[in-house]
Amino acid sequence: MMQATGHHHRLPPPEVVVQIVYYLDDSATVFAFLNVLGTSDSRGPLEPLWRLCLLHNHKSLWPSLCLTKDVVRDPVSRRHVEAVLQYCPAVEVLWVESLDWLLRYVGPATALAWKALIPRPSDWIGKWVQLPITTVDVTTKNQFLLGGVLVAASRGHFPRLEGVTVRPQVSLGHMLEVAARSGSKLIDLDLRCVDDEMMTTTMTRHAIHWLTTVPVRTFRFMPLPFDPSVDKALRAAFFSALFQCPMQVLVLANFKQCGYDWTVFPLGMAALVIDGNLLTPENLIQLADVLPLSPALKRLRLVDMHLGKDFEANDTTVLARLLEAQATSNITTLQLHAWAYLWNLDWARLEPYLQRTTLHKLSLTNNFGASKNYSRHIAHALQRNNSIRHVDLSHNRLCKADIMALLNCTLYRSVPLAMLCVSDCSKPFAEQDKRQLHTMARDQGIENFIIR
Repeated sequence: MMQATGHHHRLPPPEVVVQIVYYLDDSATVFAFLNVLGTSDSRGPLEPLWRLCLLHNHKSLWPSLCLTKDVVRDPVSRRHVEAVLQYCPAVEVLWVESLDWLLRYVGPATALAWKALIPRPSDWIGKWVQLPITTVDVTTKNQFLLGGVLVAASRGHFPRLEGVTVRPQVSLGHMLEVAARSGSKLIDLDLRCVDDEMMTTTMTRHAIHWLTTVPVRTFRFMPLPFDPSVDKALRAAFFSALFQCPMQVLVLANFKQCGYDWTVFPLGMAALVIDGNLLTPENLIQLADVLPLSPALKRLRLVDMHLGKDFEANDTTVLARLLEAQATSNITTLQLHAWAYLWNLDWARLEPYLQRTTLHKLSLTNNFGASKNYSRHIAHALQRNNSIRHVDLSHNRLCKADIMALLNCTLYRSVPLAMLCVSDCSKPFAEQDKRQLHTMARDQGIENFIIR
């Protein structure tokens, strides 16, 4: 009995338990800690959170408590949520019956991520703007919410709003106006589809102001052609602000103009994603030229490029130039995804350029439309390259001999591949062949070999 009492006194008081949990991001660690505490008294105000863990997956409870229909509708779960909501630093609203209920129980310091439909009371916006919302995700199902976001944000509501994702069509001009307003804290802006036709002078000025005054973290949008009234100096200022902003991720998606008229400055972001089926070889050469001048850039992903469509030798030269530029840059991850004509390029010419890259991760997924010797040239390049450790060639047309050549490249390397993915090839492999390839991978020291 004395031992039990001593153990109890060694436990932290409930208010300290709350502070400890606030510093833990891993849900498994949080609930293991709450379990070790042993009693409801020791867990204090986090006892309801522990009870929720007995009813729901712990990953949906911490570090962000997900309010789903199952959680909110169940009377027992709902009581636990009501008791613990004020102690949750982050809440993700996926479903809710009543804004009054949410306002009653959510804590003022909570970061609220809104992804739900509005319960649609007549005065919903007046109540909605009282919530401590930090992020909003507008989907096609709740797109009527978009008007409320624009009105509320433009009037200075949602002072803590940091992230907006809009999946249906939206006006880029309106969103940039919201982002550039005085006191804006918007650091994550994800616009999947815009309905503007041209980039006006006002839009350009708003974009420059936002990118240069707010510590932007992520920006995804559809680049638009400039209105003729936008002068060259303002265009250059826009591209300078866009490309040199030290954000984490910039995504340029679904270009509306073939041969986008851009000026590429040295890049300040950590990751750049370009979905550019309308980009020309000249655009890519401009990009390649600034890679060695962009020390912050670590990841480059190029999607749906059309190099090789017309079997032009110059297209091979463009990719060679990109690979050559990478070798003198800080890029460690290169992803070329869904290049429909990549197999048309001259891989015998590209092999030495790939060999000299300093990449750690190479992804050529969903690209090759015909069986040629491209995989052999990739294997030969890997033989003489010890920096590339992770290779993803999934969703390509590879035969067993191609994969064996890729596996055997490790025989010539001083450092084996850590990962090789060749899943979802055009023709399913027999189980016997899969076992043989797995054995080869293990014998070659490849830690993670993926084939399906």
